[in-house]
Amino acid sequence: MARVDNLDHFLTDVADAIRTKKGTQATIQASDFDTEIENIPSGGDISEYMNTTFNFNPNSGSPFAANIVKKIENVIIGSNVTSLYFAFGGAHTLTSINFDATSYNIKNISNFSRMFTGDSNLTNVDLSNIDGSSITSCLNMFDGCSNLQFIDLRSFTFGSNITNFNNMLNSVPTTCKIIVGTQNDKTWFNTNFSSYTNVKTVAEYEAEQNA
Repeated sequence: MARVDNLDHFLTDVADAIRTKKGTQATIQASDFDTEIENIPSGGDISEYMNTTFNFNPNSGSPFAANIVKKIENVIIGSNVTSLYFAFGGAHTLTSINFDATSYNIKNISNFSRMFTGDSNLTNVDLSNIDGSSITSCLNMFDGCSNLQFIDLRSFTFGSNITNFNNMLNSVPTTCKIIVGTQNDKTWFNTNFSSYTNVKTVAEYEAEQNA
């Protein structure tokens, strides 16, 4: 498993994993990781490169690691984070992402703009463990996520507090299931994104699951 304490260790471990798969000792530049992984003869799944914890700190540069993995199962947000602007934007290989429960204690995140912009292979986003009650901007939050099938936003507050939501769901399929916390949140989505008919409150979603 790749080390995630800092970016240098992570990149070194990914390069070592690629070399092991390909049976080579050649130097591999980080910019060539995607090509090298695509050319692994076994067609190896790169999801194992980051499948436990991922510590997000806006000053660490570590979000760039998301550009060479398929799944991140446990993101931990640092207590000093107030903005997730473009945190995982441009992560073209990323298919799913979940956040650690401790992230719910971070209650001062207001800017979610472009958080997943351009993540065209993303299918599942579970944000239920992020306290989104302070959100003010979700500009282009999922812009370009043309394969999204499921978004869990149950801990977010949507209403007059949102000052900018332009293109939040641009290119997201209208069939995408969106889970929200309350009927007020659902009304906000129905008002501002009327073409999305698969918006469910937590109660409605759980009733479906238990039917």
